[in-house]
Amino acid sequence: ALEGPSAFAYSEDQIAPIKVLSEFAKEHPALVLKVGIVDGEKADQAKLAEYATLPSREQLLTMSETEYQKFSSGLIPGVSNMLGIRLPELRKLAKQIAKENWKDALEEEDEYFEEIMLRGMVISYAIKDIEEVLPYIAAFIPKVDNWSVCDSVFMGMKVLQKDRERTWEFIQDYLHSDKEFEVRVALIIMMQHL
Repeated sequence: ALEGPSAFAYSEDQIAPIKVLSEFAKEHPALVLKVGIVDGEKADQAKLAEYATLPSREQLLTMSETEYQKFSSGLIPGVSNMLGIRLPELRKLAKQIAKENWKDALEEEDEYFEEIMLRGMVISYAIKDIEEVLPYIAAFIPKVDNWSVCDSVFMGMKVLQKDRERTWEFIQDYLHSDKEFEVRVALIIMMQHL
């Protein structure tokens, strides 16, 4: 129940006010985030604390470099939604997310090239069980629409080496796909992990 003084915050970016208020509450312990609504679902204090640690689009925007964006755009034809964030920075962020609330991070909408790359890297770092990872990979593969995401994500997905037979079985449909990057994903997996 909301007892005592209460305030409400709203934003188009549902995570931003949670992050701002959580940060403010660190310095002002009288402020307590009690409940929220995210994507139409009630979020209790524990869930709000999880959301507060998610990387926001604004955080990614602060990591972007204009010159690197120009350079990278020239290497990856057809990608127009690039921020220009260096891969080591994305990997570092993905490893941090993988240690925390990675499932929530995977549910975020992807608008930028780097957000898609980040989701794939989180899958790679967070899940260590082959049967658990395969549905996440299957859901991720349709987002792969360029060589950079394909190669950068799937070359590092070492969990696929844990059961090579199961991985071989998993990639069969992708090897015979009529979609260029589904085939490329399967080939990268085959060359790197089998």
